[in-house]
Amino acid sequence: MADGMRLEHIGSTAVPGIPAKPVIDVLCVVPFASLAEVDEIVVPHFPHAGWFTSPEYNAMLGERRYFRAWDAAGAAHRAHLHVVPHVSEQGNQFLLAAEYAELKIALAEAHSHDRSTYTARKAVFVGNVVQSVAGAM
Repeated sequence: MADGMRLEHIGSTAVPGIPAKPVIDVLCVVPFASLAEVDEIVVPHFPHAGWFTSPEYNAMLGERRYFRAWDAAGAAHRAHLHVVPHVSEQGNQFLLAAEYAELKIALAEAHSHDRSTYTARKAVFVGNVVQSVAGAM
């Protein structure tokens, strides 16, 4: 993997035990500061690796680029790839949502009969996120 690139399994299939469609979502955080760099340097290589997209659809997505990989017959897509620059707020939101989901599952297992502890531990995570957002403003 290139220096500064990060791949994360996101979406429903990344959270054990919850229903999910049979499509894997992957977030690729690339070491570029803008979508213009992503479009120029990264996007042209994906079709050669079996990832396809629509420029019109991507134009509606804000700070990310979206690709699909299809099954061998070309009948159904099997994976989604979301590509974001390392400074992307959307990328940060994807990662925070996945981290929060994992935390909730772990807390539910550890504190299944102690609702107040479960809620208090979630509040710590949420408080840290709120504090981080407030500090960035």
